[in-house]
Amino acid sequence: LNDLYTNGDAGFAILIIALALLERHLREKSGVHEGEIRDSKFYSELRWIFPALEDEATAKDFWHVYRNGLIHQVTLSQKTRRGVLMPAAWLSSKVGAVEIDSEGDFWVHPAKFAKLVVSTIEKDFTIFEGEGSPNHPLPMVCPITSGTGCVQPDDPPATGSFIL
Repeated sequence: LNDLYTNGDAGFAILIIALALLERHLREKSGVHEGEIRDSKFYSELRWIFPALEDEATAKDFWHVYRNGLIHQVTLSQKTRRGVLMPAAWLSSKVGAVEIDSEGDFWVHPAKFAKLVVSTIEKDFTIFEGEGSPNHPLPMVCPITSGTGCVQPDDPPATGSFIL
């Protein structure tokens, strides 16, 4: 992410990466693991990181607009599946990590948002490692020290691992 922070055209890419990282952290921290519906514990953890999201309803709307929109459709969500209008949403380099203006519109500074997500995860990486998500272990990078081409290691790494 560090190389993207100064690229003014990378806001959506930064947010997509940061939101995926944030979701894993929030699910682990709140105990709302795989297959469970996000609940008040989940949104409380989101609000702790981003205090501008003053209540659970606002946090839910924010999550729908940014996370659901970007992760599922690579755009900011404007409506729910039932057609309910969401607050307008913007990306800007002239705001804090997350702000809500007097009209109720959401504003996100992608680099500030991502830096806050990463620093939150780094403060207690054991949460992010995800003991509560056994079906989604973190990937590993395993170096190959000899041979050319494709080498089959004696003990294959876990699914999701990368072999260099």
